[in-house]
Amino acid sequence: MDLKIQLLHSSERMVLNEILEIATHYKQLQSFILSKKQKGANSVLCTSTVIHGSEYSTESYITAICVGITSVFKKYSYLIDDLEWNVLNDSFITFSHVKIYF
Repeated sequence: MDLKIQLLHSSERMVLNEILEIATHYKQLQSFILSKKQKGANSVLCTSTVIHGSEYSTESYITAICVGITSVFKKYSYLIDDLEWNVLNDSFITFSHVKIYF
């Protein structure tokens, strides 16, 4: 184990691991959205579903999910920016304070 990691209290390591897990999910979702954007409108997701007499393509649902996730990511990005500013300007900030953001 890295000496710097050993210097952290077990509760700090736990918070750090939780933050890293959130960051991992964020990265996975970003990759998902990017892969759907790269496929474009003529992707292989061209199956359709009929709901209440109207036909909807699977691609419409994927697009809606991507738009929703992107909207949430914008709010998340503002939180990260605010957190970075606080960390850079407050030398006494703790891992517990950082966890509050998530």
